[in-house]
Amino acid sequence: MKDLISVIVPVFMVEPYLDECIQSIVDQTYHNLEIILIDDGSPDRCPQICDKWAEKDPRIIVIHKENSGVSRARNSGIGKANGRYIVFVDSDDFLEPVYIEYLYRALCDTGADLSECRYTRSPVLSENTLARAAMAQPVLLTAEEALWIWSHPEKQEFNLVVWNKMYRRELIKEVSFAEGYGGGEDVLFTCFVFGKCGKIARIENELYHWRNTPGSASKKFPDNTLQSIELLLAALEYLKQEYPSIAAETKIQMCHIMNAFFYALHYETALENEKEVKEKMLSFRRRIHFTAKEWVQRPLKDKIMIICSGPSTVRLYIRLRHFLYKTGWH
Repeated sequence: MKDLISVIVPVFMVEPYLDECIQSIVDQTYHNLEIILIDDGSPDRCPQICDKWAEKDPRIIVIHKENSGVSRARNSGIGKANGRYIVFVDSDDFLEPVYIEYLYRALCDTGADLSECRYTRSPVLSENTLARAAMAQPVLLTAEEALWIWSHPEKQEFNLVVWNKMYRRELIKEVSFAEGYGGGEDVLFTCFVFGKCGKIARIENELYHWRNTPGSASKKFPDNTLQSIELLLAALEYLKQEYPSIAAETKIQMCHIMNAFFYALHYETALENEKEVKEKMLSFRRRIHFTAKEWVQRPLKDKIMIICSGPSTVRLYIRLRHFLYKTGWH
């Protein structure tokens, strides 16, 4: 365990959670770390908290910069990183103590380019998580196999996020996060990285604790929805070209995502320009085309999903779904 591992942590408006996040990194059982905290112009006490931690632990490097978004912060961290391997951590989340050790061992044991663990949505650290058991036997996947699982969420949880993975530095040195967007960067980045992977090692241990906090990027819907969908469609175009055998599956997954966006916009938000946003989303949906061959080969449930997510039917589908949910038929 002598390889240097860089931990990249963008920091913005997470004062209540930052100490716990950094503490969970400092307490890792794998010690040869370079911890890069990127203060993205946070207006609260996060800059001072970062500096205080840097005084206590020489492994911590703090970068203070003007606010420019999580993508540029992560790209800055990649440019600064010296480790042979890189992990990303969101600053309102926290880690199991063996998070880095297990991901590192999975890479070393299998020779994979990328390793991934499971994560929880627990708001607090549990005393009985799967991570406290021995490391699970890594499962080796090709990029195509991993993307197929992602496009079939009922098969096994596999998300195109960046914070539950460890990367060989060479794998991502020529890949960057799309800047200037408000969401969807993880999916596009991960698709590009998968395209450079030979093998991906997955372990079933739950090592990462994700908090969907009020200030997190995922809570900014629908402010960043259109930008998210734009990047998701860019990812879809890439997958169609690089992995044509799973093109139909990825389109189905995109339809599911679009429906979730439509539902949230219709029933969980209030916008002055709601009509404009909905029309833009419908125009995005029209860009997801299924060929005649793909249509014939889809099972009935997929055909229903395609029809229900269509620009002319999605409003009726969303209303029906909401009615079934309210009446207990969901």
